[in-house]
Amino acid sequence: MPIRMAQYGTRHGHAAGKLHALLSNDEVEFAGIYEPDADRRANLKEYDRAYSGQRWYGDV
Repeated sequence: MPIRMAQYGTRHGHAAGKLHALLSNDEVEFAGIYEPDADRRANLKEYDRAYSGQRWYGDV
C-alpha cells in the first residue's frame, strides 16, 4: 500500500528534486502541493514544468 504524501512549500532549494523523487517513487501516492504564496503558486503552475499539472492546495 503506497504512502500518501504532499509537498509543503516550494521555496527551499531542493523542492523540485523532492517533488521528482515523490512522483517517481512507486511506494508514494502523491496528494499534491501546498504553497502559501499565491503569486509563487500561480507562477509555478504556469511556467515550471516540474510543477505544472500537479494538484495544488490553496490557503489552508
